[in-house]
Amino acid sequence: MKRGLNAVCYEQEMYIYFERAVSLGEEDFYEITLSDGQCVQTRKTNVSFYELKEESSYESALYLCVNGEKVLLDKAVFTTTAFRPRLDVTKAPYFAMGDGQTLNTKALQKALDEADGRVVYFPNGRYLTGALTLRSGTELYLEQDAVLMGSNDPSDYLPLVPSRSEGLHMLCYQSLINVGELDADGGCNARNITIRGGSIIGGGIPLMEKMEESAIEFTKDYIESLNEEELATFDRGITTINGRLRGRLIEMRNTENVVISNVNLGKGPYWNVHFIYCDNVVVHGCSINTRGIHNGDGLNPDSSTNVTVFDCSFDTGDNCIAIKSGRNPEGNVVNRPTKHVRIFDIKGDGGGIAIGSELSGGCEDVVAWNLDLTMSSVGFTIKTTRKRGGLIKNIHVYDSIMPNVRISAVYTCNNDGEGANELTKLENISYDNCVLLGQGYTIFYGEENIHKVEKTDKPSILMIGFDEERTFKNISFSNMKLKKKEQNMRHIFEVDNLSGIDFGSMKTIE
Repeated sequence: MKRGLNAVCYEQEMYIYFERAVSLGEEDFYEITLSDGQCVQTRKTNVSFYELKEESSYESALYLCVNGEKVLLDKAVFTTTAFRPRLDVTKAPYFAMGDGQTLNTKALQKALDEADGRVVYFPNGRYLTGALTLRSGTELYLEQDAVLMGSNDPSDYLPLVPSRSEGLHMLCYQSLINVGELDADGGCNARNITIRGGSIIGGGIPLMEKMEESAIEFTKDYIESLNEEELATFDRGITTINGRLRGRLIEMRNTENVVISNVNLGKGPYWNVHFIYCDNVVVHGCSINTRGIHNGDGLNPDSSTNVTVFDCSFDTGDNCIAIKSGRNPEGNVVNRPTKHVRIFDIKGDGGGIAIGSELSGGCEDVVAWNLDLTMSSVGFTIKTTRKRGGLIKNIHVYDSIMPNVRISAVYTCNNDGEGANELTKLENISYDNCVLLGQGYTIFYGEENIHKVEKTDKPSILMIGFDEERTFKNISFSNMKLKKKEQNMRHIFEVDNLSGIDFGSMKTIE
């Protein structure tokens, strides 16, 4: 994402986005204009324009309006695309059935294989399917009430394919949507993928449970090789081992130039949207719901670069977004950091936003702003263990509201296996102009939904596990605000090692 104006363009729509310039005062805003006369004023850093002409160029200008003054920040010209022919999956020779009962895997895969530059089009309906593979140049377009539904039968996601799960390379069930082939040493082997509109919904809790049960067929020899002490290092024992074989809702491997626009996503049996070794990814206008799914992360950039996520809402059974880069010695050796990530204009209800815990390949240049994590259990988290290694640097969070800031070097989950040769290093991490609530919502897993109990007090700043071995450089807080809590309850800072931290300015607000 370049510093100035950027855009995702379609035939008659344009989604413009840009990096924040400054922390806005109460009366400040941005103004974005198009050469056709349209003008939008907003405090966010993304705007949408509709009813445009196809294959037409529009000049856009971005202004910052502060204290009554209007300052030009950038200008750019964007061009809408041409209408592409559509391949209707319900027409001959495919005849996909949108009745929610007929399994359409073969028909839909045939349509995808034969699209030949056409948009693969789903009219309104509910299309049941197993695993599908998208090839380079594929565009999926789902009408508003079209739902691509994943079956809840694990056999519909076989054979197993090379993947990366909780930071380790292994064979896993296929995902509902699969793109690219895993290659830790190579570049991208798939490109130019667009998914837009409608809903893509996985097999949910039934598929999660069935995959965990049926995976024993593939893991039994490994499990039998473990002694009791080794097995005890897995969080949920055999269930953890089997659970790592679950497919995702969408998994892209070694794929570049990806756009996912305005899609309702959810109910994958594991992580929902997983990008492994990918480059140039944009996700916007999406809602992601993983209620009740164990490890139900919303979105996972994993050893990927140039990832932009904006204008999305999350209601998740785990982290809304978790940035990863491999685990322990394997992640150190592969050594592919996730970098150049931008996350903004986000509403998160779930497990907040995290870097880690699988971060052994490193992570750098992550900037997030305008995050509303009010209803999350935690805020923006960096989590690692003594086994991880890796370098985490240049992480900046601005203009957000969240339960707390948490940086933990003693994260206890997912800590099985051999350790790395060195500890994780943290450098240049800053939080500026953020509201800390000092309380969040605890998540409990139910049958099909999760429910939240009363607000739970949490340390507003939690930095634990940092002894003399685990030094960090340039961690700073500035212009932070502590929101007054009910009954004047305390805001608590729990910090193991104060060396290298600048707490800057803080104040309380009502």
